[in-house]
Amino acid sequence: MKTLVIGKHGQLASSFKKVDQAFQLSFLGQKDFQFADRHSVVTALNKIKPQVIVNCAAYTLVDLAEKEKDSCQKLNVDFVSYLADWCAENNCKLIHFSTDYVFNGMKNGDYVESDFIDPINWYGTTKARGEKYLMDSKADVVIFRISWVYSEFGSNFLKTMIRLGKERATLNIVGDQVGSPCYAANVAEVIYQWIFSQKLSTFKKGIYHLVPSAQMSWFEFASKIFAAYRLLSQGLKINVLGKILTADYKTAAVRPLNSRMNSGRALQELGLRLEPFERSLQRAISGLHS
Repeated sequence: MKTLVIGKHGQLASSFKKVDQAFQLSFLGQKDFQFADRHSVVTALNKIKPQVIVNCAAYTLVDLAEKEKDSCQKLNVDFVSYLADWCAENNCKLIHFSTDYVFNGMKNGDYVESDFIDPINWYGTTKARGEKYLMDSKADVVIFRISWVYSEFGSNFLKTMIRLGKERATLNIVGDQVGSPCYAANVAEVIYQWIFSQKLSTFKKGIYHLVPSAQMSWFEFASKIFAAYRLLSQGLKINVLGKILTADYKTAAVRPLNSRMNSGRALQELGLRLEPFERSLQRAISGLHS
């Protein structure tokens, strides 16, 4: 199964590289073609002619997206449309990643795939538009909504907390936004095994939530990060962790308060499930030390 991963340096793409010990994946990144140019995208895909594309490329700078709206639109919507059209014309399966930010965060309970889409920032808006194009297209596509991604790679909450925990004795963290932190390596492992072990026998066009069962606030996530890190290292200065409200922490983009998602459909229909959060966090922190 000739499989192409698009994106080379982000958290997900880097995690797929780490998982791919058998070198079964090909990778393309922004240096290999121009994301905003349909002809450039088509030319690159025609050279490889993959049977499966895993799209890890996305504009994910949530706050900056409020200013760089055009760049965000081009990568999260226009580029996605180029992929969908090519896949439809070339009988290629497409695996795409979306986000909890397509929801407004006002639901009292876990979001399911059929819940109303109502993004409250530009990043979420573009991801929702990308989803719609894919689902309306003739492409054979599976969309996985993931949330609060962290890993040993790139910039993310885990690495930021460890850095700040080494620099400061006191930190204030938002305590009224709730979601499920996803370890990028575990997401990659689950998808990789699905592609090569099951040969996509359960592949069924649709949208699926793929998050661990654990749910917590950013404050609770930070607390768990520091507790797990102290088991491996004594390098933290942090000794006071304060809890603040979203209203007290101003950002350019509005964040949903509730990002909880139910992943039951992915398990029932595709047989996919992420490992427990505690195991993933331990692995990620150990990876930072290796």
